[in-house]
Amino acid sequence: MFIDPIFIDRRSALYRFTATGKLILTTNLWYNAIPTKNCDVLITFPEKVDDYDVMWIYNRLTKRAPHLQVTVRRHANIPVYAFYVTTTFEHLLQGAEHLDMRKRLKESYGGGWKEFNVAEAKMFRNIDNTKEFFTTRERQTIVYKMIEEIRAEHGDAVGRLILVEGEAIVPKCLSKGIIKQVLPLHSNTDLKKLEKDWVQTFLRPQPLDEINSYFGVKIAMYFAWLGFYTRSLMIPACIGVMFYLFDTGDAVSQVIFSIFNIIWGTVFLEAWKRKSQECAYRFGTLDLPNNLVKEPRPLYRGEYQPSTVTGRLEPYFPTWKRKLIYCITIPIILISLSIIFVVMLLCFKLQEHVNEHGPKWTIHFPKLLLALSVSFMDDVYKKVAIRLNDWENYRLEETYENHLILKMVLFQFVNSFLSLFYIAFYLQDSQRLKQQLVALLIVRQIVGNVKEALVPYVMQKIKLYRMSKKMEKIEQHLLEKSNKGREESELEDKTMLTQAEVECQMKQYEVCQ
Repeated sequence: MFIDPIFIDRRSALYRFTATGKLILTTNLWYNAIPTKNCDVLITFPEKVDDYDVMWIYNRLTKRAPHLQVTVRRHANIPVYAFYVTTTFEHLLQGAEHLDMRKRLKESYGGGWKEFNVAEAKMFRNIDNTKEFFTTRERQTIVYKMIEEIRAEHGDAVGRLILVEGEAIVPKCLSKGIIKQVLPLHSNTDLKKLEKDWVQTFLRPQPLDEINSYFGVKIAMYFAWLGFYTRSLMIPACIGVMFYLFDTGDAVSQVIFSIFNIIWGTVFLEAWKRKSQECAYRFGTLDLPNNLVKEPRPLYRGEYQPSTVTGRLEPYFPTWKRKLIYCITIPIILISLSIIFVVMLLCFKLQEHVNEHGPKWTIHFPKLLLALSVSFMDDVYKKVAIRLNDWENYRLEETYENHLILKMVLFQFVNSFLSLFYIAFYLQDSQRLKQQLVALLIVRQIVGNVKEALVPYVMQKIKLYRMSKKMEKIEQHLLEKSNKGREESELEDKTMLTQAEVECQMKQYEVCQ
């Protein structure tokens, strides 16, 4: 096993911090870090991980997947172990065939798209260019799939975790906290190109092909929907402004605008169905393999039996067991929804008490409290939905996500709109409905922006600040040693930050929630 505790490239003088200057950690820290080479997927461990656990996982990776090139390093500035995983171009080709990855053919063969096949490799464009044939995302996808397919054997155990024969080792260790995270490293060149062609442009179509090539189909489809939705909203927004400016207080105009919104919503949904199919064809996901041929989720549990379709050993979880689990998860969902109703009633009772006995300046406090409770319960019920979904143990990733979405939609719909329906149809108080709607919209918008933008930004700054303080102490300590005859290059090495060190400290951002 090769352990490199320093992991420094002294030739990268352009990207290093000077040893005598103060360490300034700005938003451009990533661009100033030393690029990490020969690494497609990074596996990091918690700071207090047992060395035996690291060695055990390393041995399983190298022995059961010898085609993977795994380098173990202990970061110089962050005291954690990390695996730098990559593979050769020949094994990338085999992995692309295994994943049925679509690649573009040469013009002499039609120039279209085709599932890659090693035997027909000469038919594909740029096959002789080992650096450009695969995009960064394609390389990382293949390597990650290789890591994911490493399975446990009889008697395997790491720490207190006893692995079942055939279980995916890395995803299981990740779910139990033995592994902290598995992440792909960014490509500085590709990010700068996306920043120039996407972020810094205005009133230009989004580069969906480039987004798909770098981030993947899910992210590309998300931004395709976001752009389509934003453009479609311009029509009702303009008409709504006209109704607002020329409103005479007549109920007829409100009815007309309501009918228009219903028609617009229907047309929008049909138009998006057409657009999504176009994007699916464009991204190569329109014709997906049959569910029986798809690989099960890495965390799918069950007794291992030969597959009736592929013949390979796969976990099997009988349907009747899942139906028994439904007898527990459905009551939990109903209890959770009942809690929402109880909290809403308590806030309404508090509102009545404040209206009758409280000071005038506290009249909006119950409305804000209900809006805050809605945002808080969204987070709580998201964790509940994930736990219930894991318990129900679905075979395919697509099925797992669909059931998770169903639970999340149910929770969020009831949590967000129950109070509005109650006021509108039971209390029938239009003025109170307007006030509650304003409180919900404003509070949720503020809370959402704080959670998605401000909190990650502040937490990242705190992490970088602590990192800089620690590095300053190292700098000061080595400076004292250098005054006693040590070489100054050691001081420079210890005060550099690598790309892997910076990115493994970043918070994971969930784009498609």
